[in-house]
Amino acid sequence: MPEKKQIRINLIAGGVIALAVLFAYGGSLSAPFVFDSASIIAYNPTLRHLASALRPPHDGSTVDGRPLLNLSLAINYAISGTQVWSYHALNLLIHILAGFTLFGIVRRTLLQLAADGVFTLKRADAGDLPSRSMRKKKKSERMGERDAGPYFVAFATALLWTLHPLQTESVTYIVQRAESMMGLFYFLTLYCFIRGAEDTGESTDGRPARPRSTPVATLIWFGLSVLACLCGMATKEVMVSAPVVVFLYDRTFLSGSFAEAWRRRKRVFIALASTWILLAVLAIGSASRSGTAGLGVSLRWSDYAFTQVYAIGHYLQLALWPSPLVFDYGTAVVTQPSLVFPAAIVVTLLVVGTLVALVRRPILGFLGFWFLAILAPTSLVPVATQTIAEHRMYLPLAALAVLAALAIAHMPGKGGRAAVLALAAVLGMATARRNDAYASEETLWRDNIAKKPDDARAYNNLGNALYMMGRIPEAAEQYGHALQLQPDNNPEAQYNLGNCFLEENRLPEALSHFSEAVRLAPDNSGAHNNFGKALAESGRLPEAMVQFRDALQINPNDAEAHNNVGTLWYLMGRKPEAIAEYEEALRINPNFADARASLDHLQAGSK
Repeated sequence: MPEKKQIRINLIAGGVIALAVLFAYGGSLSAPFVFDSASIIAYNPTLRHLASALRPPHDGSTVDGRPLLNLSLAINYAISGTQVWSYHALNLLIHILAGFTLFGIVRRTLLQLAADGVFTLKRADAGDLPSRSMRKKKKSERMGERDAGPYFVAFATALLWTLHPLQTESVTYIVQRAESMMGLFYFLTLYCFIRGAEDTGESTDGRPARPRSTPVATLIWFGLSVLACLCGMATKEVMVSAPVVVFLYDRTFLSGSFAEAWRRRKRVFIALASTWILLAVLAIGSASRSGTAGLGVSLRWSDYAFTQVYAIGHYLQLALWPSPLVFDYGTAVVTQPSLVFPAAIVVTLLVVGTLVALVRRPILGFLGFWFLAILAPTSLVPVATQTIAEHRMYLPLAALAVLAALAIAHMPGKGGRAAVLALAAVLGMATARRNDAYASEETLWRDNIAKKPDDARAYNNLGNALYMMGRIPEAAEQYGHALQLQPDNNPEAQYNLGNCFLEENRLPEALSHFSEAVRLAPDNSGAHNNFGKALAESGRLPEAMVQFRDALQINPNDAEAHNNVGTLWYLMGRKPEAIAEYEEALRINPNFADARASLDHLQAGSK
């Protein structure tokens, strides 16, 4: 195909993908911060300056141990502060670029297979790399198929993948950019490797071929692949499988064997594997997340394993029929045989089929390995805060999109084009409708409760949304529902009920719930701080000071706790200490109006 025609096709495909994504997600640009997005952005002092952004707080939040994710949020903060538009715009850009990169990966892979005589529009799943005895098609026939099949399948794959409603959580939920940004770097790692391998000009049977580009260009592409892999490791831990997937790709599509792949490009593989060092350093440095993820969490591995078997079956069902989509599945485990056993059959067939295919049908085996390897980190390492999460399908869905596109490519005549457009329209409208749930915190959590009424955390978060709107009695009712579902170990609901009663000046009830909250979660600085406020309003100032000090020991950057300590010092007549605490509160949060007013009052009175 002439180069100009290739460029034109690529631009048209890219433009259609971008416009389709903008149509599906255009209504989400004004969606507010939901769940932990607001606290991560509002109470993260490292976002205030780009210089500090690569040192995210070690507080167990989504950005902990993920400096590049934190830096991306800092860039948004520099652009729009706490206004949501730039955060959503960057999320959409990341998703569109990921779709472009997936298009490039599939297109170049299928063009290579077409050149080797494997891929044809009529027989897209022909299987293994060609042997020397494989009959070659006439060049004119093969080139005609290269003009149609690879481009069509690549476009269909990228379009269906970007528009699938299962992707909304990774795109519309702002801090879950962790998944989509890591996904972009994962794709870029593979794409740049493919470009570098193409530029070496070696044929698939090992015989030397005329180089397609200069050694410098090859080195640049391989360098970009390693850089993308390094960036992915600094974004999210799921990137861990990328070096292995690249090695398997080389064996499957380029070299024909692991030995040949290692002989040709062992230095590249060593460089890619060396990015694990950064991942290890970041994982060790984010030890504060050990209570929520890892083998040391208070969650039996067997229970988590059963839950993940069910989860994988559930993910596959949502990929085929994306309903109902649930934002938060809570922390519950799934061990009922009636739910786990059918999923176990599916997962077993998938694992065994992948292992067999890796030997007998490497191309299908690669797709199966892609799916399983990317899900493996969160399937094998317990994540106590999210036992099931739809955003984990962001990258694995690509393998299913490829299979769907190949199946559509088998349709006779122009039926494939019509099928892709129809399916894309349905998926795009479903995604746009799913984004309606993100219109507000209240709509999101009411949707969640309607689909998963046993999720205590959803009731708690609906209460938070109502509390922020000043609807205190309604919020207290939702917190009460959360405690009914999870009465023994629910410090969040205890803390939030304490806030409601404190707001209504019902101090005995507030003290009771705050006391239970700090007992259940002694590392919750907010609970200590508000317990201190209730004690102070009850006239128990020394006890209040103890709680404020505990809050600051847990979180030295708690501006409100510093402000409260300042107020206690003022009430005790110790103005210098009060001024120092108010100044510290303003250093942490320059927009803290209460601290500014108190400081101005004290400084005016001392003149």
